[in-house]
Amino acid sequence: MIGFIGFGEVARALSKRMKEQGREIVVYDKFADRVRTKAEELKMPLIETMEDLIRSCSLILSSTWPDTALEVAKEAAAFLHPGKTYGDLNSISPETTGEIEKTIATVGADFVKIAIMAGIPDRGFAVPLLAGGTKAEEIAGILSRSGLTIQAISNDPKHPAAIKILRSVCLKGLVALTFEMLKGAQKYGVCDQVLESASEVMSKTSFKETLSNWIASTAIHARRRAKEMEEAIETLETVGVKPIMSVGTKEIFEEIAGLGLNEIFEGQIPDSYHKIFEEMAKLSSLRE
Repeated sequence: MIGFIGFGEVARALSKRMKEQGREIVVYDKFADRVRTKAEELKMPLIETMEDLIRSCSLILSSTWPDTALEVAKEAAAFLHPGKTYGDLNSISPETTGEIEKTIATVGADFVKIAIMAGIPDRGFAVPLLAGGTKAEEIAGILSRSGLTIQAISNDPKHPAAIKILRSVCLKGLVALTFEMLKGAQKYGVCDQVLESASEVMSKTSFKETLSNWIASTAIHARRRAKEMEEAIETLETVGVKPIMSVGTKEIFEEIAGLGLNEIFEGQIPDSYHKIFEEMAKLSSLRE
């Protein structure tokens, strides 16, 4: 039997699919009264206590909130023991993942981290999942046979957490950058034109290729790009837009320019962004 701790959007979508595929599912939610109607609609048995849920299940999946993930794991650990597997579905850092792993290990249970790599509203139960941990392959097999799309990528549970959270630096940051751009563009009456122009640049090649090329070329052009961002900051401030993301962008370009990568690569754009980070690692080790 598989049990879900927390019965929000994620748990509802995944458990519904798994139940349709013949899995026996039970759920527990601290705020039972809030989810009781949904549980009844989906014919999901709502267990009254976490202890009862854990005792009845071999696989327990936590889908609560990032800021309560560790607290929930500690509470669950009181009822876990060897033979049980605890999985975390929350959007948490590798560091928090490591703390949960230690917590679960102290009672002899197994731990698997499962990262949700798309939005439930967009993909529903078909969201791609990444699993990490010593039992990742086994759990991925169970969930795959239960109708979910999951890939085991590592024996280290921190890896899927790192992929999910670090990707958010780009994707969530891109949303914030675009918002700041359009907020300024609206003041100048050029919203549609600016968005169209940015879209054209981004769609010339694949997203991955575009970003890879930009990172590689920044090794050579960081100083000039920092100066361009100074102009962007002034443009935004002139119309009363606080340039939070633009200031951060300028500072990153200034930091890169200060490393002297332009001289290291002799003014030639490296053929791989990996080479930039290799040189940065060398420079960092020299300073230590």
